Amino acid sequence: LSHSPDGGRFVSGAEDGAIRVWDASTREVVLPVVITGTGPFGGHTNCVTAVAYFPDGKHAVSASYDKSIRKWNVRRGTPVKDLLRCHNNEIYSLSISFDGKRLASAAYGSIKVWDCVEWEVILDLSGHSQWVHCVMFSPDAKLLASAGSNGELFLWDSETGEKLRIMTGLDSTSPVRAVAFSPDGRKLASCSDDATLRIWDVHTAEMIAGPLKTHPYCLVFSPDGRTIATGSSYSSLVVLAADTGIVILGPLEQHSSPIRCVAYSPEGSTICTGSEDQTICLWDAATGDLLLDPLRGHKQPVWSVAFSPDGRHILSGSWDNTLKLWNSASGELVNFSVGRYTY
Repeated sequence: LSHSPDGGRFVSGAEDGAIRVWDASTREVVLPVVITGTGPFGGHTNCVTAVAYFPDGKHAVSASYDKSIRKWNVRRGTPVKDLLRCHNNEIYSLSISFDGKRLASAAYGSIKVWDCVEWEVILDLSGHSQWVHCVMFSPDAKLLASAGSNGELFLWDSETGEKLRIMTGLDSTSPVRAVAFSPDGRKLASCSDDATLRIWDVHTAEMIAGPLKTHPYCLVFSPDGRTIATGSSYSSLVVLAADTGIVILGPLEQHSSPIRCVAYSPEGSTICTGSEDQTICLWDAATGDLLLDPLRGHKQPVWSVAFSPDGRHILSGSWDNTLKLWNSASGELVNFSVGRYTY
């Protein structure tokens, strides 16, 4: 799921290869999608693994297990660029630089950086020996972080392609599932399948804190960069100080199954979690108090949550084939849609 910069629309990708554009005000599909190639956004022939808006709000990009990347005009529903077979294997992750000039894509042992004007590969980064699970540009787009299925975590110069830093101290070959830069770009947090979280100094590659046994499945920095919220395989929310790794809040327990997704509200006062127990919880980021009764409506695990840019709504995606839009103040279900395994 990805919101447009102004919050007016959001785009979703699905297991059947479909992409849909939604109006955030009316909660209706603006551009319904087919996968036969005969209508708007038709083209992907396998599961869509990543979608992202460009900063201009006019275009979005998608990646798929069909090994292709596609750029779309999301106002007209027309393809702009098809990069077919641009990787030799399924594409797992995408990241767009803040200025929209570069795109990074990741697959098995391969990372490519694209010029988004000419749509040419400007960097082909090698170094990972197995699947690259995630790539992410730093906030200033000068660095690119990449994490692999065998525990590798690298920082690259996104302009020259030089491998600047290999994060040491992992002491594990467990897959790194998620990474996140702090808003100022000075720190990098990672969570691994060995049930640990680590916080790194980006400039020295030294580990600031960790390994922290928080059993994280997901993580996110607060908007001010002072804290990190993590959802755990033990169904609890833990909030840590980004400078020290000290637990500030938690473990906060309400969910009965692992937490698969976590998000801060834009102003940082609320934390949202989605769980395999099919519920969504809203927490006070300062006190850890539960703000509302758990939001219920999904019939399968919740795998993605996101606040609208104005913070008034929460969008959730689930394995029950639905997207749901909630009022973040009241918890009221505003609207829902039926799709196929939306991401």
